[in-house]
Amino acid sequence: MGQNPNPDRPLDVLCVGTAALDLLAGVKQWLAPGAKGPLGSFSIHAGGNCLTAAVAAARLGLRAGFAGKLGDGAEGDLLLQRMQRENINTDRVTRVPGCTGLTSIGMVDQHSGERTLYWHQEPETFIRRDEMRREWLQQTCAVIVDTHEAQAAEAVAELVTEMKDPPLLIADAENRHEQIGAVIERADYLICGASFVQRMLPDAEITDAVDQLFECNQRCVIVTRGCEGYWGRDAQGAFHGAALPAMHVADTTGCGDVFHGAFAAGALRGWNARRCARFAAAAAALKCRLPGGQDGIPDFTECWNLLAEYDTQFDWPAQDRDCVGDGIP
Repeated sequence: MGQNPNPDRPLDVLCVGTAALDLLAGVKQWLAPGAKGPLGSFSIHAGGNCLTAAVAAARLGLRAGFAGKLGDGAEGDLLLQRMQRENINTDRVTRVPGCTGLTSIGMVDQHSGERTLYWHQEPETFIRRDEMRREWLQQTCAVIVDTHEAQAAEAVAELVTEMKDPPLLIADAENRHEQIGAVIERADYLICGASFVQRMLPDAEITDAVDQLFECNQRCVIVTRGCEGYWGRDAQGAFHGAALPAMHVADTTGCGDVFHGAFAAGALRGWNARRCARFAAAAAALKCRLPGGQDGIPDFTECWNLLAEYDTQFDWPAQDRDCVGDGIP
């Protein structure tokens, strides 16, 4: 268990947003509309942007908590069991009677590992703005928000802005700009996938999009694009990192979410954005080795070893790995 950098706060990171039941179907060959054919595989997994980020943070040595809503059926039980198994604090989890929580169906190309995702969520299981609590943020050193839960994300951004000693705010941008403007402007680290950028700035090259987002944010912006790596900008200027090699790509589900959790692990160690992003890229690459968003998430030593072998941007000496592999120094 990691040593908390602020002993007055019981959590290192609180993840506010979605937990999902993921139904993943492996597809060997895509069919024409109306056709029938066998699946290559089928499996059921715990998922969701913020739950996956929380699992990543916990495996990397952080004291992680989850805040969100689950249905009261078997799928909610499965997700709660996953949190408990990963030692994720569940004090801020609500079960909604008579509802099914977020459920997704993912079609995974068995040749490339790329996935296409469809989801369903009943309105009652979204977090309302008035359900967010200031004291939750006073109890954590960092908070990760998932803007799929737009009201909760905006409420967190507003509360953090008002706080005298706020936690670090790491935002997973997913919705359009007009829905989450406060989050984009206030996040200490705005990390989004290329699909968000394409929807928001459809005519912009990725480097131009990063610059435009940075004009709104003025802190740190990172855009990830799978096997092509990531692009970022902070007060020190622009940066780019290639993706690290994944030995075997079984499934890319959850890579971005793992990136967020791993980035938080680096940020709470005091690393700069470039080193955090490199570490997060290693965690995301290793995640790909197993189906589902969470089963392949690595521990700290696995990430460090991958970086020590393949990364050319930073030094990752073994003695540093041994010093911090069990938690935050």
